Amino acid sequence: MSVDAEMRELLAAVLEAIDLPHPATAGGAEVHDRLLSARVMHARVALRNLLDDGPDLGPAWSAKYLRERLAERPVAGYVTVNQAHAALDAGKSWSEAVTLPAEEDRCGKCRRPFDPSDTRFDGRARYRETPFCGSCIDNCHEGSAEHVCIICDPARYGGEQR
Repeated sequence: MSVDAEMRELLAAVLEAIDLPHPATAGGAEVHDRLLSARVMHARVALRNLLDDGPDLGPAWSAKYLRERLAERPVAGYVTVNQAHAALDAGKSWSEAVTLPAEEDRCGKCRRPFDPSDTRFDGRARYRETPFCGSCIDNCHEGSAEHVCIICDPARYGGEQR
């Protein structure tokens, strides 16, 4: 990957960090702001790595670091404007549209609401009968000997063994 491509990847990761969807309600603003603050901090660390006199790990390392931190802080915990509008278009009332889904309607790993219409292999629909979305299943690196997560070892994280 060229330096230009690495820089583009880093800039895309920074944009992903700071471009959070707007909350539909004032109540969601607190969660949105807390999430944004944490993601901005990680973006700052990634950018400082390139600009400060510390060890130069390069833009590819910074982009990878940032994406890993973003995966730990997914956009979840509030209803976005787009989600509320989609729910209203589907015939729900405003209070139904801005209410977070019940816990059983969320992925057991990333905590994002399941989206039955997102059936891509790495989408947000529930993966088969598991409590996880397709994206989390896709990101579970089951081939690595060192990898452990709630999906591949639920007992370790207080979950039930399947």
